Amino acid sequence: MAAGTPNNNFDEPGPVELPGGCGAVYLVEDTKSKARAALKAESNFVAGGSVLKLEVQVLKRLAGRKYVAQLITSGKKEKYCYMVMTLFGHSLARLFKFCKREFTPSTQVRLGLQMLYGLKQLHEVGYVHRDLKPANLAIGKKGKSTRVVHLLDFGLSREYIIKVDGKAEIRKPRENTLFRGTTKYCSASANHRGEQGRVDDLWSMVYVLAEMRGPLPWDQIRDK
Repeated sequence: MAAGTPNNNFDEPGPVELPGGCGAVYLVEDTKSKARAALKAESNFVAGGSVLKLEVQVLKRLAGRKYVAQLITSGKKEKYCYMVMTLFGHSLARLFKFCKREFTPSTQVRLGLQMLYGLKQLHEVGYVHRDLKPANLAIGKKGKSTRVVHLLDFGLSREYIIKVDGKAEIRKPRENTLFRGTTKYCSASANHRGEQGRVDDLWSMVYVLAEMRGPLPWDQIRDK
């Protein structure tokens, strides 16, 4: 199945539910090929607008690129909208717990290179992630992809490249922006409500990598 092409062979959302931050996430299976995938579903009446619509837009731009989730299909029903995407293995957050919250330096370096490449792919299509953290990184399900960490969950992403009079330009930073992301991994600028750009994604990556060798200095702080 090519990423982004229509495919209506998947079963409707079933009782097997997986954790996810956007609406609900389900394990689904193609009724013909028996291939498994992840399905995200979101109510059409959600307050504040659809997050899933944004994620579909991002995934369409990322079609065919490495180290990022791939869109299989998407659609809209009477009460909910949905998208079907790559089914991954364990998240980096879960693997970190399995390894007693410490990775070897070689694993740290390898993961860092893969995360950097994943962010590069996202930035090249004109978006910043704004919520890079271990829970939004996952290894592949089988084969060589099980040794590769992939970037996913683009519900908080923002387009930073726009077209003005037919020319691509970087968006002007806003003032008094709302906070987006996870405080533990956000840059100092983001925590002070600054507009986030590519550099803020890189700061989040640095914090994720640093945590692989020991707790972050602010690990126990809960006051935003």
